[in-house]
This record gives sequence, C-alpha cells and structure tokens, in this order.
Amino acid sequence: MLLLFESSEGFALFRVVDEGIVAAAADVVEIGRLFESPESARQVVRRVAILKFDGQLEALGELAALRRGEPSEELVVFLEDNCLDGRELLGVSDQRLGVQINILLPQIKCVHNVAVLELLRGVRSQFTALMGGVFLAPPRLDLAHKLATQTLEIDTNRDDSTIITSIRFYDNLDKDINMYAMRVREWYALHFPELSQIIPDNLLYVRVVRLMGNKAGAAALDFSAFLPEETEMDLKTAAINSIGPDFDDIDLQMIRGLCDQAMSVHDSRTALRDHLQDRLNVVAPNLTALVGVTVAARLISCVGGLWNLSLLPASSLERLGAKAADPMCGYIYSSPIVETPNLNKLRLSRSLAAKCALAIRIDLFGAGQNNNMGLHYAVYLRQLRMRHLRTLYGHQSR
Repeated sequence: MLLLFESSEGFALFRVVDEGIVAAAADVVEIGRLFESPESARQVVRRVAILKFDGQLEALGELAALRRGEPSEELVVFLEDNCLDGRELLGVSDQRLGVQINILLPQIKCVHNVAVLELLRGVRSQFTALMGGVFLAPPRLDLAHKLATQTLEIDTNRDDSTIITSIRFYDNLDKDINMYAMRVREWYALHFPELSQIIPDNLLYVRVVRLMGNKAGAAALDFSAFLPEETEMDLKTAAINSIGPDFDDIDLQMIRGLCDQAMSVHDSRTALRDHLQDRLNVVAPNLTALVGVTVAARLISCVGGLWNLSLLPASSLERLGAKAADPMCGYIYSSPIVETPNLNKLRLSRSLAAKCALAIRIDLFGAGQNNNMGLHYAVYLRQLRMRHLRTLYGHQSR
C-alpha cells in the first residue's frame, strides 16, 4: 500500500514496507507506537517519490484544491507515473479526494480509514527523518495562515458597516415617532381626554386621531381597519360623553399635520427595517433567526461589527446593551424569545446568549449562508420556555 502525504513543500509517496506489521496492530495507539523513533518509522514506511512545488503561489493552489477534495493535473500525472500496479492501494487523508482520484485514474484504488489516518499522522511526526533531507525548508507560517483563511471561508466582501449605520438611524426614527405621538396626545387630550385611556399604543392613537379629527364625527366613522370591535364601541361611546371642549378647524388641521409627520416617519422606519432584514439575512442569518432583526443589529452595532462580536464569550454577549442599574438585562434579555415571567427570564437569557455565541461564529466562519442552525435553536428555546411556564404555573405534563 502507498500513502499520499502533502506538506508545504510538495507531495510525497510512501510505501508501507510490511503491511503485516500494521495489520497486527490491535488499534491506532499501537500503530502510533511504530513511529516513536526515526529508526522504527523507517521499518514501517519508506519514501517512493516526491513532487516539489515551484513556489508559494503553486503551493497555496495545490493545498487549497486538496482541501476541497480536488486533485490537480500535476498530482494526477504524479500518481499515474508512480502507481503503476493496478492492484496496489493508495491511502489518502480525505475521502472526497479518494473518490476523485478513482474517477480520474480507475486503475488506482484509494483507501481512507482510521489506520491510514494514523499512518499519515506517524509519517508527519517523523517527516524530516523519512525524507532524508530532501525537504529542508521549515513549515511556512504565512502559507498556513492563507490556507486557514480560505478553509474558514471568511467572506471579506460582507460589509456590516451599513447595518451599524442603519440601526442607529432606526433608533433615531423610533425616538421621532414617540416624540410626535406624545405631542399629538398632549394636544388632542384637551379635546378628547378619554381617548388616551382607551388606546394606550402611540402609533394606533395617531392613526385614530388622523382619521377622526373632530370627536363629534366619531360615531359615523369606521375604525375596524385597525381597532377591534369592542375598542371601537368604547371609543364612540366616550366621544359622545366626552367632557373635553371642541376644537376649531385650525387646531384640528395642525394636529392632523403632526399625525401625517408621525405616519411618514413610521413608513420610513418600516422601509429601513426591511432593508436591515435583507442585510442581516446575508451577514448574520442565524443570529437574526435567534433574536430578531433589531436585537441582532444592535448587538453588531454595539461592538462595531460581526468580527468583534465573534470574539466575545456568551457571558459578555448577555451584558451588551445593559444599563448600570441592572447589568444582566442587555439586548438579549429584551429579545422576543425571552418574554416570560421574571422568574425564568435570566435563565432563558443565558441559554439564548450561549446559542447566539455559536450562531455568530457560524455566520462568520461557517460554510454557506443559511439560517438552519438559528431556526433549529429558536424552536428549541421556545420549547424550553414552554416547559418553564408549565413548571411555573403547576401544569407540567406528566
């Protein structure tokens, strides 16, 4: 049997001198003991042929192709010239590489198992002695860094700076909407004070005021598009019995102008949220699936990017965005999936932070751009929340 070994300087073929020694080894530990010294290693394998790389660029291309399980033309020719016996086996470190070699060179049968991996590991441990001074250059650290970067598949074109800018603008729009809504409440409460108790939601309040105008015409209007039937009936009854004075047309016109501005800012915020959703689905799909659009964007913005976020442990992620008065209640604590009674919110927050730490690293370093991991753990955490609620209220299923 032959072994295909790769290094930063080139490829090498080694022949197993006595396959009976390997077959007699009970487990991989005993195979490893055969390579404890250069002398014992030479009794197990010997060098057959080598293929040197011409330079760093060729080495990077060859090794990157090997990591993908794709043999290069030079490697195919090298194997074809040195593996003449069709009955001989070729041990490889990657099963995908073995499949491709079998397709390109049907006369060579490739083997990938635990024994082959242990033999290759032993060759690597005694590589200098087995090569006899052919490859004298030390391992290239810069080549290892470049190859590792390609293996991690970091997409340097993914720009998360737009997410940071967008979420800051989104928060500013939130403040503007609240400011306009509060001004509308203060002004319109002079005319219809009971409405604030009936509709506590600011945006819904603005929509109702914009449609209603003078409270005297409320009974003839249809609010079913954004109010439930019971709330609509309460509103109309309160409008008839209201103690507030009437407004003139100029005041109502100014209030409606404020409502229009609030709705315009709301539409801008909705469009910005859609833009954030699209960007996050590219940059951090799993994190977004776990905590939602706004929380994911705020986490990225808080530390200046997804790379900086990936360096933090789960305990630090849990505290991002927390106030000095309560250092445990950060952005993750306010995510929708942690909406439970206070007894279990911190426990769920810790669990969610741990899953977020995994999701961030998968989004940054993982292959492909899907949110399968995020969706899987989101379902798991929701089930965990339901178990906590059943336990809390004494309805745990038997």
